[in-house]
Amino acid sequence: NQLFVLFDRPVTRNGGVVHSYVGDALIAVWPLRDDKSANARVLAAVREVVEICKAEADHVETLFGARPGVRVAIHGGDIAPFDCGAVTNALVNAAWSRGLGCVINSQGIMQSPVVREHAGIPDDQVIMICVAMGYPDETFPANAVVSRRKTVDEAAIFVGFDD
Repeated sequence: NQLFVLFDRPVTRNGGVVHSYVGDALIAVWPLRDDKSANARVLAAVREVVEICKAEADHVETLFGARPGVRVAIHGGDIAPFDCGAVTNALVNAAWSRGLGCVINSQGIMQSPVVREHAGIPDDQVIMICVAMGYPDETFPANAVVSRRKTVDEAAIFVGFDD
């Protein structure tokens, strides 16, 4: 996503590391410090990302039919998001290998009251990641959308691999 690329600079400039892009979410991490001013760099990055979304809103709406928005979850506890990502990746790969379609997304986090109600998740539990699953319907109109992306050969150079 072109918009995510613009988010990298505020994250890294403010001491964070972009861990991954998962579906329509960006996962970035910062080391927690006892120094509150150092931790405030997370909020500085968020403010910059919000400004980027505002500046790029018209362009993004032209491309995707929707204006970008930002939701932020800040977690400083014992659960490592990296572990959730690894487990989710394995789950999605296993499901796809058996014909079950999956999309990793942040909609379940952004709409957590709905997810909690339908899945019976209590309020004291943290929703770290969501995966939409179902059997693909190739006749569904949205599946006919063709992305205008560069081919892998146009976007990447492989060095050290034989043809």
